[in-house]
Amino acid sequence: MHTPAVKYSPYQLDIIDQTQLPRSFSYVRLSSLEDSYRAIKTLKVRGAPLIGIVAAYSIAVFAHSLDDNLTAEMFSNQLDGAIDFLDSSRPTAVNLRWALNRMQNTYKKINTNNISAIVSALNAEAIKIHDEDRVACRQIGLHGLKILPAAANILTHCNTGSLATGGWGTALGVIYAGQEKNLDIHVYVDETRPLGQG
Repeated sequence: MHTPAVKYSPYQLDIIDQTQLPRSFSYVRLSSLEDSYRAIKTLKVRGAPLIGIVAAYSIAVFAHSLDDNLTAEMFSNQLDGAIDFLDSSRPTAVNLRWALNRMQNTYKKINTNNISAIVSALNAEAIKIHDEDRVACRQIGLHGLKILPAAANILTHCNTGSLATGGWGTALGVIYAGQEKNLDIHVYVDETRPLGQG
């Protein structure tokens, strides 16, 4: 029903380049921390939930790229620096810091010096953050049905749906839930600036 703005398989992260919408559609790979920083900073990734998800995956990708011969302390220091760096990309996106805190807590609390085990734990936590957002979007959609009339004209503004979240979306999730119930819904999609996508 929706096109995911982020695709992830262990340690490979691809995003829709939202700066190219609506004229063209393509996924781009974020292979380094710098790639992720630029993607968030330049609005290739938009929407606070999606920014948090991409940041979490970016930390997992970065951790996987580090030398597994590092000491646990050196590894942790590298991750601390990566988290501070990504956090500076969009300081107003509340989910960015929230997701980075979860990733940091994951490696700070793990009681092992085994770098591979820490990388696996970070990978699992990033996937969990994404999965939780998918579930939350669906629940928001289902709860929103309680206020949605059988016939509705709805205006969306700014990026919505999977362009802003890890799943259906929040506001758009209500529309998807209504569509599943065969409600008569008309959606007005206005333009989003500065990049012009709806």
